[in-house]
Amino acid sequence: MNVQINFFPPAQGSLAVTICEGENFVFNGTTYDANNTSGTETLVGQSANGCDSIVAVNIDFFPPAIGDFSTEICPGSNIVFNGTTYDENNTSGTEILAGQSANGCDSIVNVSITFSDPVISQIEETFCSGAVLTVNGTDYDENNPSGTEVLPGAAANGCDSTIQINLQFITTVEVDRAETLCPGESVLINGVIYDENNPSGTELIPGGGGVCDSLITINLSFFAEAVGNLDLTICPDSEVNVNGTIYDINNPSGVEVLTNASVNGCDSILNVQLSFEALAANLKAFPPTCFGETNGTINIESLTGGQGPYRIALEDGNFEPITSLPYNFGSLPAGDYQISIRDVNDCALTQAITIPTPVDLQVSLGEDLSIRLGDSVRLDALTNLQDVTVSWDPSTDLSCSDCLDPVAKPLATTIYTITVSNNGDCATSDDIRIVVDPDPPVYIPNAFSPNGDGVNDFFTVQADGILQNIQYFGVFDRWGNLIFERNNFAPNTQENGWDGTYRLQQAPVGVYVYFVEILQPNGRLFKITGDVLLSR
Repeated sequence: MNVQINFFPPAQGSLAVTICEGENFVFNGTTYDANNTSGTETLVGQSANGCDSIVAVNIDFFPPAIGDFSTEICPGSNIVFNGTTYDENNTSGTEILAGQSANGCDSIVNVSITFSDPVISQIEETFCSGAVLTVNGTDYDENNPSGTEVLPGAAANGCDSTIQINLQFITTVEVDRAETLCPGESVLINGVIYDENNPSGTELIPGGGGVCDSLITINLSFFAEAVGNLDLTICPDSEVNVNGTIYDINNPSGVEVLTNASVNGCDSILNVQLSFEALAANLKAFPPTCFGETNGTINIESLTGGQGPYRIALEDGNFEPITSLPYNFGSLPAGDYQISIRDVNDCALTQAITIPTPVDLQVSLGEDLSIRLGDSVRLDALTNLQDVTVSWDPSTDLSCSDCLDPVAKPLATTIYTITVSNNGDCATSDDIRIVVDPDPPVYIPNAFSPNGDGVNDFFTVQADGILQNIQYFGVFDRWGNLIFERNNFAPNTQENGWDGTYRLQQAPVGVYVYFVEILQPNGRLFKITGDVLLSR
């Protein structure tokens, strides 16, 4: 027999409940509140199939219903809210209105009251003796000069209004008249003239205060006389207009009254005094450093006369302010110039000045020269200035490198450049080409006769004094056999020449070939070949 068992699916459900804060909910014997907001309950045999039911329980809470109540009341008043009295001794609190919220929970109201500022006014006045002022039905006079009146509900906010009364009573209205007048002015008070001779007094004017008599105490003072001085130094041909009066060299001084011109509105007295001084300048000109250059300068060393600030212009240029002295115009070529100067009053000075022309420094070495190798020559440089500084380029093979007339002994064709300068400021140059003939001054005869007659008996190398050594001298016959040779000997010496013999025998008459090597002063090896006729 086969047995098969099946199981009902579990019976599960959920329960969500929202309650007021502070309340609780009992389900299946379990209490749910703020400390126990959720749980699982098993209801035994409560499902439709008779099995247990499982219920997931969750509770939530309505948000608290909180409100504010604020109001302003008169001082001394109170209000009753939710049975609680609020006044100056109890201005705020919290009220709970049971079940008054929209969800049926309690409502919380924060109560706050403020009090309007008291409305207080004052009456402080001065009355003549015998006057009466009635306020709120009370008479105030000399016997009752002060008090306080409360007007119920008379303030703009509906609260009570308090008036404080303080009266004073005088028999005479006293007035002080203290004024400061311009010199020479006066005032008329009650028919009396008050001026510098009568500056103070007292005047009683019956009924002058309206009801009371007026007592005026007069005390005048007077501004000091406003006196100024106008001291000007102007050009001799200038003039100044002061208050409509022309002042110049023919009318240099005077007194002007300027109506209402002082700071206090009184007249000002101006003493005018002019002085006259012609504008003069001390100018110096400095030439350019060298001829043809444009670095000459004109210096304005000092200025006298006139009144600064000054302006200056060169030739027809724009006027520029002179900020300090000496003032300099630079980068100028030699020549004639005009300097124009104006002062603050437009006094003008035009002065001519010449920038000198510097000497045109010159130097000349003359025409190019030619010499033979080993020779020397003196170079004569001509210049138009004394005390010049001299330099040569190149300075090799010269007897001196800083003189005007060195002796040159070049070993090859050379261009020498001399530069002269005056104290290192200006310089000029010239050059000369010395052409050096590279061939040595050597003479070798083409025939000799070694016959013992004392004439032309030896064949040797002839040279002038600059050649001191023959490095090699050889003689060959027509078949190339060496007949004679000599090394390192002085030229022009018969004893070092060929005497026409070969191996102690007279060589045959005929033509022989020679070969010569000469070491020149410049280190170059010079070779010479040729033939010579031996005859007897």
